[in-house]
Amino acid sequence: VLCLRVARHGGTRRERQPSMVTERLQDGAIVTIEYRISSQENDATITENPDLAWHGGEELDSSHRRGQDLTFEVGAKMVLPALDHAVRVLNQGESKVLAVVAREAVGADRCKEMGVRESKRVCCAVRVVHRKNERAELKQVAERRLQQASAAKDSGNALFKQKKPREALKYYRQGRKKLEGFDKEKLDSSIADQCRALLLSLLLNCAACSLQLGEPRAKQTVTMCSKALALDASSVKAFFRRAMAHKLLDDHEAAVADLRSALRLEPANQDVMKEIVKLAGVEVGE
Repeated sequence: VLCLRVARHGGTRRERQPSMVTERLQDGAIVTIEYRISSQENDATITENPDLAWHGGEELDSSHRRGQDLTFEVGAKMVLPALDHAVRVLNQGESKVLAVVAREAVGADRCKEMGVRESKRVCCAVRVVHRKNERAELKQVAERRLQQASAAKDSGNALFKQKKPREALKYYRQGRKKLEGFDKEKLDSSIADQCRALLLSLLLNCAACSLQLGEPRAKQTVTMCSKALALDASSVKAFFRRAMAHKLLDDHEAAVADLRSALRLEPANQDVMKEIVKLAGVEVGE
């Protein structure tokens, strides 16, 4: 087996220059390879005739010998660092020859069994059978959904300005659903931040529309604002709109609590101050 331990020695030798790779594999990508580890008389001859790495020398281990290809996760320290690095830039079907230390490649017991010095540099021929760049695929999905959600938000904004909250709400919901249905934890931070920011905006816009539609939508407004606060606990708009929804539901205690939370975040917010006075019947600060 290609051991998990880090090779302290050993570099890499190219079998051939790989063609242009569409996307360099990132940590988390899943790769399946076939491999052959062999002891060669002369490493230099392999650079001239890489086929020797696949067919020549004394075979120490191979996927053919084991009857199955090796599948591993890139960046998870499941294979030698040199191998992990090499497969990142190989397309499906491409191959490469690495020079690694026998002990790190097959283990001390196998070296002893084959009569190979543990410190000997051996050849590891690798060919990529299949590669799946999960993070890259997820990034593409996220970018596409960001575009779709942004377009839906723009359509909703146009309708909201025309004082059509019911119609605008439909578009805001469409945009929200585009961003709520996939795993953002595996995304690069920049894309994940864009998704969270746009989702927060869409949730707040849904709340604004629901508020304009009155008491029948008040519970939905509370739900949307609570989801918004889960994304950003310092959202004054979320606290204020949830307070107004509580007011519609005659839950003045909850409304005042949200207004006071908003006021702690923005002490000079006049709209919040006025609503607290109306609901609590006292001056702010008493």
